[in-house]
Amino acid sequence: GGSTSMTIGSAPTVGSFVVGYDLGVAAYDTKEFDFSNEVGASLASYNQFIKPDGTKVYVCSYNGKKVFQYSLSTAWDISTATYDSKFGNTATQTTTALISASFKSDGTKMYALDYSGYGRGLYQYTLSTAWDVSTISYDSVVFTDAAVTNTDKGNVFFKPDGTKFYIQSYSSDTITEYNCSTPWDISTGSASGNSYNYSSDISTSYSFSISNDGKFLFITATASTVYKYSLTTPWDISTATAVSNFSTLGQIAVNSCAGFMLKDDGTKMYVGRVANSGTSDRVYQYTTGYTLATATLDLSTGSVFDVTPAANTQVSLSNPAASGTVSSSTLLLDGANVSFYDLSVAADTGNTLSTGG
Repeated sequence: GGSTSMTIGSAPTVGSFVVGYDLGVAAYDTKEFDFSNEVGASLASYNQFIKPDGTKVYVCSYNGKKVFQYSLSTAWDISTATYDSKFGNTATQTTTALISASFKSDGTKMYALDYSGYGRGLYQYTLSTAWDVSTISYDSVVFTDAAVTNTDKGNVFFKPDGTKFYIQSYSSDTITEYNCSTPWDISTGSASGNSYNYSSDISTSYSFSISNDGKFLFITATASTVYKYSLTTPWDISTATAVSNFSTLGQIAVNSCAGFMLKDDGTKMYVGRVANSGTSDRVYQYTTGYTLATATLDLSTGSVFDVTPAANTQVSLSNPAASGTVSSSTLLLDGANVSFYDLSVAADTGNTLSTGG
């Protein structure tokens, strides 16, 4: 007879990482901010911009042609926003209406998108004090092309390194991608040849955003739905494929869903409501991510491992045997007892069956 042996491995290395941009877990945070005092009940805001560290929000006034500045006393918590009593006036350039504004990642440049059905475009400004919108001055730089001059209502979005920007056309249901040969200088902008038409999913949209890694596109539909798309090639808008969607009807009525912003790690999203049918302009906050525990098992220390996960856990292996060597290991998992027939964890699946016939 032979003998069998096993080696008990050392305790797994425990860690965690953040999973973001997940509409499958999206939930309203019961947090919102009403900025109608500044924008005005009849002036409306179709888009907003959040500072990359989550400490400021900038709100565009459509007919007012101003960008209002707010500070968040708790970063990324929209309910803590207060008006800084500062605004930037773009009326000399955006003579029709101000649709959207975006900022350079260091807060020293601002870009304002005009209601361009009348042949206008995207304007560039310098902020003499970073992130202080009251210090803007026009750079005498404007970018226009066929896609821009037909945007009507829509959003402008910049890649974090300033080498690309994207402009949305409300009238054609299309997002067009542009390159900047000199980062953040739209006078060097040119069409990349890439665009995406989302009309098969969405009939009307005022806003969109792209994840920090360029892998996901999010578009708000006025029908109170957020759509998520995967970009097969990061930052190439033409490679978008629909993935999932999330309804905001619990907070935003149909025809009122507008602006869209993301937290830098994708664990929060912020959806704007434009003033419509007596409603006021405001932003709602949602959770779209979670922390996933990790357990890394070092195969060089043993062949049997015992892990007791305290939460959803991703298990990975490190230091396997050399190539060509056969090895095996055993993983023993122990967790909380699974309880069925538990109404305390009941959740609506959204599935129904009609017996009316």
